[in-house]
Amino acid sequence: MLSKTSTISFSQFDDLYLDEELLVKAFSRLELSDKRKGKVSFGKALGLLMDYQRSFIHSLSEIRNAFVHDVRNVNLTVSKYFQSLVPEKQRHFVSSFEIGISDDLLTSLGETSQRDAIVSSNPKLSIWLSGLVCLKEIYYCIKTFGYHEEAIKLTETMAEFGRALAPIVHEIISKKDSGDS
Repeated sequence: MLSKTSTISFSQFDDLYLDEELLVKAFSRLELSDKRKGKVSFGKALGLLMDYQRSFIHSLSEIRNAFVHDVRNVNLTVSKYFQSLVPEKQRHFVSSFEIGISDDLLTSLGETSQRDAIVSSNPKLSIWLSGLVCLKEIYYCIKTFGYHEEAIKLTETMAEFGRALAPIVHEIISKKDSGDS
């Protein structure tokens, strides 16, 4: 995704010639989460990724590595993974994956719902929702590259996105709470 993202962003510069195929090949060889020279680092340098998006990507990469590089984790669920973390790592997990829990979603779930409680009790859903939000924001960042007016519309679209997801997430959480999962 970031390989194509950077190519698209560079293509916005009329005076700059870059061989897209060569650029995509070079980016595909970069590690995703290397903080000094990876795809995420490059996305930061281009202004395509915010701090919280980079945190999401790094945390998702850590989880992926925990699952695929240790055969003992073959039957591990995301919930069990979260529960196995020390409190400091749990707090980091929550802060990395709360971006998918919008204010509109919290409002629809009731005043007592808190982001950290939702992430802690539904870590897999939180990763999924955060991934959707992160990808949607990156997509709009690419689409609005250099267009301030378009960026303003993004704020409105993100609010609509949160309101549209709220009933679905509410139903999933309700089923889980009632034991229907």
